[in-house]
Formats: sequence, C-alpha cells, structure tokens
Amino acid sequence: MKKYSDLQGNDASKISEQVAEKASALACRMENISRKIAIVSGKGGVGKSVVTALFAKYLVSTGATVGVLDADINGSSISNLLGATQNAVQKTDNGYKPAADKNGIFVMSVDYLLDVHKSFTGNTPTWLGAMETNVVRELLADTDWGSLDYLLIDTPPILSRVGDIKDLLTELDGAVVVTTASKVSIKIMLKTLRKLAEMKVNVLGVIENMKELKCEHCGHKNDLFIGENVGKAVGYLAPYLGALPFVPNLEKVAIDELRDVFISAVDKNN
Repeated sequence: MKKYSDLQGNDASKISEQVAEKASALACRMENISRKIAIVSGKGGVGKSVVTALFAKYLVSTGATVGVLDADINGSSISNLLGATQNAVQKTDNGYKPAADKNGIFVMSVDYLLDVHKSFTGNTPTWLGAMETNVVRELLADTDWGSLDYLLIDTPPILSRVGDIKDLLTELDGAVVVTTASKVSIKIMLKTLRKLAEMKVNVLGVIENMKELKCEHCGHKNDLFIGENVGKAVGYLAPYLGALPFVPNLEKVAIDELRDVFISAVDKNN
C-alpha cells in the first residue's frame, strides 16, 4: 500500500495522481456494496464501537453479508470487540482480503497492517487531519470487500471525520447516532444531529446505549443515568430507535434482546 511518504520531493502532480487513482479504486470497491452505514457519536465513551460490533452481529444473524471498517484510526478496537485479533488480512493481487470473525463478519482495521495484535508496545503512529483521512481512503480503496449487503463504518468521535468519510464514498446511505442518557452526552448528541443535517447525512436514528444494568443474580434492572429521557430529547430531529443495556461481556449478549432496536435501524435504510 503506497504512502505519501514514499513520494520523493514536493511533487504535487504525483500526489494528485495518487489521490485520483485511490478515488477511482475506492469507487469500484463501493459498487459491490449495497448499503454503507456510518456509526457515529459526537463524543467518546458512549460505546459506539460496541454498538457497531453488536449491529454487525445482528445483521449477519439475518443472513446478510457484512463488513466493518474501523475508521477510528487512532482508537481502533473493532477487531478486539469482534474477537478477530488472531486472524489476519491477506495481501493479494486485488488488494487486501479482510479478516473475518467466527460469525463471518469481514473486518478491516489499521491494526492488522501494523501487527499490533502480535506485539503491541503502544508505539504506534498517530495520524491527524488530512493524514487520518488518507489512511481511511487507503483502507477503503485497498480492501477487497467483495460483494456486501452492509458495510458498517465505525467512525472516530469527531464530527468533521464523518464529513470526510461522506466525501470519500460515492454514497453514504445513512448514519446511526449513539449516545448515553447522561446530560453531557445528550447535549453533544443534539449538536451531532444538527451538524449531520447540515452535512445532508441521512440519520437513520439514535440508539441509546448503556441504559440499564441487569443484576446477574436477581434480574433486577437499574438505570445507569437517572432523570434523562433520550427519546424525548431527540424529539423531531431523528427517529429514536431504542435502548441497549449495559453489556459487561459482548460474547454473552443474546442477539434476540437487541433485535427490535436493530430492525428499526435497518428498516429506516430500506
């Protein structure tokens, strides 16, 4: 995979040619993907990546072919959440074949290319601004996704990156916004919804995450955030898709418990 650092000197024409080449390759890759959905949050810590992983697990349980791109370059976690860290991408003449988890979800993350799963020392690159966008472009363009029903894009908690991803893709079918019921999260969620509307991104709906914790012993459910109503706060800005419980262990989650929430999200995109 070519990097801008491979170019010698300040040769703007070569950079322009490379960007055009990547844009063409990316457009070809996206032609075989039916729906491209970004999972978005305006702030970190609300469980956006967990929701992305659960969404992917739900979709593949319906028989759909699903890929997940970890576009949160500086905070990648999807391969860990899907239990696919022991797998590897394969380099072929047609690009990189993504890794796959045990459920058949295709996964692409910069972690695979940096081999952080094998020997993580914390000494990994940090990409900022245009370079971060360039890495996402290369991951999209150089990954041989094949034919997918859904490509879920786990975005970084920075709204400007959603705009960058929208510009990179030939078409972004929609976004699902993730929030918790904390006052700070709701405030930023409302700001996020208004900004997405300005970007002309189709918001499929809002998922409230970590709403409650179920006691393993007695089954009693306790709200984690008291006094805040996410559905009421969302109002007319977007559909409220429903709430997910706090998930201590992703592997133990019963997909049936989350079915209604994800069906709502999928129906908004059909």
